[in-house]
Amino acid sequence: MLSKVFSDAMGPSKVIPYYFKASERFDQEDVTISTLVTHNRFPVLSRLATRYKGPISVAIHVNDDNTKDVILRDLHAMYNDNPDMGRYVDIHLVVDKFDRQFNMWRNVAKFFVRTDYLMMLDVDFHLCTDFRESLRKNDDLMEKLRSGKAAIVVPAFEYILEEDGEDWRLFPKDKEALMNIVLTEKIDMFHLGWTRGHGSTDYKKWYKSSTHYKVTDYNYSYEPYVIFKKEGSPWCDERFVGYGANKAACLYEI
Repeated sequence: MLSKVFSDAMGPSKVIPYYFKASERFDQEDVTISTLVTHNRFPVLSRLATRYKGPISVAIHVNDDNTKDVILRDLHAMYNDNPDMGRYVDIHLVVDKFDRQFNMWRNVAKFFVRTDYLMMLDVDFHLCTDFRESLRKNDDLMEKLRSGKAAIVVPAFEYILEEDGEDWRLFPKDKEALMNIVLTEKIDMFHLGWTRGHGSTDYKKWYKSSTHYKVTDYNYSYEPYVIFKKEGSPWCDERFVGYGANKAACLYEI
């Protein structure tokens, strides 16, 4: 069955669902973070599990070579070291010799999401606010999600100088604190140098707005981080392999 599901990807690949399965029971209308993780990002995944304390579905690529045992050893060590991994994180392995099949890996993570909604997120982002709680309190946005006809953009930010953002414990925790840093020009939209990637979010409007609004100037390079309904939503085009345009292709399909 799995070979048919991911039939546009290079193969053969061995997909092992729920290599680890979260023990926590989740509300069906919760938001699962759907992400992909490579070996060198294991510490970031562990931190995300503790920070989010909610459902996470992760596709982990395991090279089918002499590095496989090391990757699995470190994966087990991460679970033993952090109880939040066992409580909140479903792990799905993709074992093959094909590097950077990012969209195939994203589809694996999404395929095994166990809640109605998911957020496609890169694992090395830090969640500064509780957007799940904000969504639950917003009847209009929840109705849009339930309809399956809308994706909710969560704006992403980046420090201009990398050294200013090295300590995640100092990140702003609400909009007021964020705006104070924006005004000092130390933080701005994510990937400021490539405005087509996130500029359609209209950050200047977001800074002034007290409510949500519709994105109106979509372009083919737009690749925001979005929350959307799993059932009925499109999949990432698995023909995009390697760096460049893969996530934008996912958003184009949506």
